[in-house]
Amino acid sequence: MQANVTEKENEDEEDRFRRYYLNNWHKTWAAFNLALRSTDDFNAFEWCFKLLKSVICFGYFKFGLYKLKLHIYWRSCVPVLAIVLIVVVVVSYFGSLREIINERWCCPTAGTEGGINNSCSRVDESGWCRWLLFHDAVVVYLGLMIIFNFLSACFRSPGVVLAKQQVKDSEKKESMIANKRDSQIQKEYIKWSSKDSRGGICGIDPILNIAREEFLVQNYYNFAGLSKGSRKCNTNINSKKEQNQVFPINRETFCNKCWIKRPPRCHHCSICDRCVLQFDHHCVWLNNCVGYNNHRAFLLTLFYLNLGCWYGIFLLYRPFLEVLNTSTYDHGWHFFHDNKNALLDLPSVSAVFSCILRGTNEKEIIIKIVFPFLFAIGFLQAIFFRYHMFYVVSALTTLEYKILLDMQFNNLVEHSSSRVTPPNPFNRGWSQNLKNALGPIPLLFLPIQVDPKQLNLTSKVIAQKEK
Repeated sequence: MQANVTEKENEDEEDRFRRYYLNNWHKTWAAFNLALRSTDDFNAFEWCFKLLKSVICFGYFKFGLYKLKLHIYWRSCVPVLAIVLIVVVVVSYFGSLREIINERWCCPTAGTEGGINNSCSRVDESGWCRWLLFHDAVVVYLGLMIIFNFLSACFRSPGVVLAKQQVKDSEKKESMIANKRDSQIQKEYIKWSSKDSRGGICGIDPILNIAREEFLVQNYYNFAGLSKGSRKCNTNINSKKEQNQVFPINRETFCNKCWIKRPPRCHHCSICDRCVLQFDHHCVWLNNCVGYNNHRAFLLTLFYLNLGCWYGIFLLYRPFLEVLNTSTYDHGWHFFHDNKNALLDLPSVSAVFSCILRGTNEKEIIIKIVFPFLFAIGFLQAIFFRYHMFYVVSALTTLEYKILLDMQFNNLVEHSSSRVTPPNPFNRGWSQNLKNALGPIPLLFLPIQVDPKQLNLTSKVIAQKEK
């Protein structure tokens, strides 16, 4: 009975969205016509975005595509795209790009039988090239570390403050589904649906351990040097007086959406609808929030992604320049041309994939695809990684840094002079901030999950006992 009611509510909500977006297109088009005839400034880029969004939503509901539930499941499918791209790059290396390593690093020369000359110092007696084995191992290692840390950040809970009512409702729901002998397990472990952007990939849902989440909250209080409930709860996190004293605020706050008291630096995520410890941001690529418990995995994903991209750029930049010089010498600067020999005149995606898997594609074509892709991703990820490392050494999150910039801007507008930034009570110095975020350096290069804050807290307690 309860399932039927829930299903009916979902259908009513979908019908309400369908009517809204169908009418929204007509309203947007009418507003666009009025804006064209208005004497006010006309922002062409803004209206192009509004019209594009309206027509996509109109077509999505008009032609019945909403029945495929793409608006529900698309977020959980985004991580699959990221993993596929990583796997394709690694496969393309072993399918075609490995020959470039052999030509550049293994100094192959024609021998008596037309093979590799074993007299080369880089080739051992059995005919194996040491540098080829080295690059193979590095590519496999970087690919595995990227995927491991990516999946860790995707499936690992960021650290969530659960309301008592949430726990009771979840226990009640699971106990109705589970058998009597499994009821105790269901009370301790609850599945979070990946379609709600709470981690997981395409129906592979993460497991919420209630006891683990409560431990994370308590551990967070201990790490911050606070005792739960010992400080007065601040119900208005945007209080100017409070922000001018310290930032981030080192007091408990109250969530008006979850109706719970939460630790300092805990914020409510509007996408996955939960309060996350030390909330940084909600990452679409991870289908999960980045917070207290998975921040390290997120940073290592960026680190190894940068390392992998720039390592590939280092291997391919000379072959790419050779292809570029040859193409421009023969055909000029024709990036897109119909002579099938221009720089970016590439075959279809399906043809490229099939050739990569068979290993029969020309390496020049793979270079034209892989090198620009690696350079674009590496350039963007280097910028992201630089900003996130700046936040880490400053003991701030992405959200807190944005709030701090807004505070400084408002001070400049109100007082027309610079104001001193409020002291950060969570700043332990850049070195300790790095240790708190990443943990011991040797463990960064191993595919293991580590809680750096718990390690630092344990070492701190041991040091105090020894004194």
